[in-house]
Amino acid sequence: MPQPGQLKIGILILAAGEGLRMGVTPKCLIRLNQTSLLDRQLQAQHLLAPVQTCLVTGYFHEQIAAVISNEHIQIIRNPEPERGQQHSVRLGLEAMQIDLDLIIIVLADQPLLGTDDFIELIAAFEKRPAQTQMMYPVVGKQRGNPVLMSGQAVRTFLNASCDVTCRQYIDTHRDRVYKYQTTNDHFIVDLDTPADLVALARRTGYPVLK
Repeated sequence: MPQPGQLKIGILILAAGEGLRMGVTPKCLIRLNQTSLLDRQLQAQHLLAPVQTCLVTGYFHEQIAAVISNEHIQIIRNPEPERGQQHSVRLGLEAMQIDLDLIIIVLADQPLLGTDDFIELIAAFEKRPAQTQMMYPVVGKQRGNPVLMSGQAVRTFLNASCDVTCRQYIDTHRDRVYKYQTTNDHFIVDLDTPADLVALARRTGYPVLK
């Protein structure tokens, strides 16, 4: 097992959704204090020195791809985004390198995630119970994101039936899952409706623009 702080990390960002409840819009391009949520995440993740970052797009592929200037970001287009988020997860995981120690699966519309939040999760993952290979944060009784999976867990999942989603795989292998209890509500805040934008602006004090 790699020593603490020496994990080879891959990051999978999910940005394929239609944003229907938000008014059919690419939520990852919503701007908080003039910076898109996608750019904010990429900046936060850069300090983790990931060896691979994959971004799964779908409904708004052209708009999102047009603003990606980092040539090291691998963009994967989900040709069937109507099949849902779990299809995007599988496509993204299939594109990840096989020798990664840790893959972090993160939603592109989590506006409060910063470097410290990722560091918190990685530290918890490194201290997880020995028999576990997957982890997600729990705030109070609410399940949060990102989801963390060891490279071994990802390889085992991908070798399972294609009819099994990643969420189903995690939920049916509870003995291999570490539910990380935390009070950090950054892991349970995402953007689904216009009311969420108002709440985000109120909380941060920054303008939020679609």
